[in-house]
Amino acid sequence: MQDLCERLSHRVAGFRSAAGRARFIFLTAGTILLTAIIFLPGCGGAKSSGTGTPAPSATPSISNINNATEPSSPVNVLIQINGSGFQSSPGSVVFTQSSTGITATVTPKSTAWTNTSIGVNVPPGDGTHSFTVPGEVDVKVTTSAGTSNSMTLSLARTASVNINNVTWVSTGTPLPGPLAGMAAVAVPSGDTQAFVVVTGG
Repeated sequence: MQDLCERLSHRVAGFRSAAGRARFIFLTAGTILLTAIIFLPGCGGAKSSGTGTPAPSATPSISNINNATEPSSPVNVLIQINGSGFQSSPGSVVFTQSSTGITATVTPKSTAWTNTSIGVNVPPGDGTHSFTVPGEVDVKVTTSAGTSNSMTLSLARTASVNINNVTWVSTGTPLPGPLAGMAAVAVPSGDTQAFVVVTGG
């Protein structure tokens, strides 16, 4: 009888130990699941559904100016800046001449600004000092996302003509004389006569 009681006691103790282990496993699994539900959305789970924080705008980048490999323009003339990441609303275009230390910032019109193209007039200077012409300026585009790469633009001198400075000289060869016309012919006319005059070479 004593032996039977000891065996029953061991079985009860084993059952309690197994129940404790099962309860521990269940609680551990529940804790892991709850942690995953709370923290996974912050690790990117919500982005897959389209409700996460939107990606930041791309930094602007200039591809070319006037579709030229070596762009050149006089001041006060419209140029076209091509690239990407300019956004839909105007930022600013910065012209810097390192040789003079002059920097001019221009805000183009909204109608001349798109995400891939900007139309802007080349400023003559910063409003106080003028760029050296001929010379070079570095062009950059600035938006809320940052500042673009730099593109070099050559400033060309424009030719000016003053009529008061024009001098007329002889070519040394006289102009040809006027050609002689056909002689006039007097033809009598009357009520009973008609005349036809035919000329030719």
